[in-house]
Amino acid sequence: MFVTIKACPLCKCKKYKKKVIYNKKNVYSFLIAKYLKLKEQIVIENMKNVICSNCSLIYKKKWIDNKVTKYIYDKAIPVHNACLNIHYDNFSKKNFINILSNYKKSLENEDNENKDKSVRELIKIINSIDSKDKNFKKLKKNVIYNLNKKNLKKILFYSNKIKKFILKPLPFSQFVGFGNNNLWNFLMKKIFLKKNSNYAEIGCPSWGMMKIALNKGLKVSFLNHKNKNFFNCIYNLDKSILVENLNKKKIYDYIGIYNYIDHVINISNFLKKTQKISKNIGIITCPYNPKDKLDCQHFLAFQKKTFNYLNTHFNLKLLQKPYKLGRTNYKFYILKNEISRT
Repeated sequence: MFVTIKACPLCKCKKYKKKVIYNKKNVYSFLIAKYLKLKEQIVIENMKNVICSNCSLIYKKKWIDNKVTKYIYDKAIPVHNACLNIHYDNFSKKNFINILSNYKKSLENEDNENKDKSVRELIKIINSIDSKDKNFKKLKKNVIYNLNKKNLKKILFYSNKIKKFILKPLPFSQFVGFGNNNLWNFLMKKIFLKKNSNYAEIGCPSWGMMKIALNKGLKVSFLNHKNKNFFNCIYNLDKSILVENLNKKKIYDYIGIYNYIDHVINISNFLKKTQKISKNIGIITCPYNPKDKLDCQHFLAFQKKTFNYLNTHFNLKLLQKPYKLGRTNYKFYILKNEISRT
């Protein structure tokens, strides 16, 4: 059911601060509760997050066992919605109307599971609309409010008006990913990668900047990392992109770890493996915000002090301030490996 984590996954310290960080309800808390046949609130309370007293890493003091993760990532959600959204161009008026229709049916049939799923998908599209129009802001507020109130008449009324704004998604939203020229330019200012440099990524092959790296004449690889706590992503890669093992004896000029680090259980071992084969490491993640609760599917979260710990104990030097990814909560951290790699 739940496994107690006895020490910090990064520094192995057994002490943690008194402050407890709780989780918010989402599809994963629902699925865990469903599999374990528990009330969702019991799952959320059990999987509390603590802060390491030494390195400030935030991690789950109690985690789900392998049977639960297998159910989630092999059966319930084998492919992340963001991966699907990019591949199937789900940011569209047609898709919005279809989801709205599904929502209406599930509401009529009292199908709470599909109703909640439709609400999440509708809100994702609405929150990803790239518009500064004042009318849109009002409509967005009204649609989301009435979705939460299950007021079908008003939902249909405001949705009919808001769909005309579904033209292009916000940069860095889950309908686009991180393949962004501004982000690439930031990376190049920090660590210049010349033609034929070895560029690699770990995580979801749909989210990163491999296409840009390929167009710039770099040698591009996607690195497999065995992880039971992650999705089975869609590998729709260019033929010239090599799919390699993380343990391969090869030195990369740069490895990008995008939207993945919070799914890694043995983070210390993972970083050491990555450090052995890379001169520079880039991490895109959502650093902990004290105003927010965390997601129960994320095993850990980084803070500024955690990156300071990587500098002093892993010889991974943070290069200046991180890059904030548009209107999202994501930040891009670039770390220089101070241990010589040839």
